[in-house]
Amino acid sequence: MTKMKTSCSLVLAIIFAVFVIGYTKGRPDFCNLDAEGGRCMAYLRRYYFDQNAGTCKEFIYGGCEGNSNNFESLADCQNTCGMKETLR
Repeated sequence: MTKMKTSCSLVLAIIFAVFVIGYTKGRPDFCNLDAEGGRCMAYLRRYYFDQNAGTCKEFIYGGCEGNSNNFESLADCQNTCGMKETLR
């Protein structure tokens, strides 16, 4: 009986690992960067992928510097980083 429980636990752990790997596979590394508004003073509405929330969120971009986790539209963010809803 204990051997059966151990086997079932192992199978469930493997299935979970495969799901997690498959879920994040293909997402560019820059999707995991924090939003950076940059040092310039423009006021541009942009979107970034928030890895903790698992969704794209809006932020204000200053117009220069920053990083690649910076999208002009929600659709671009969703298509690149893989999420379908937004939180503000």
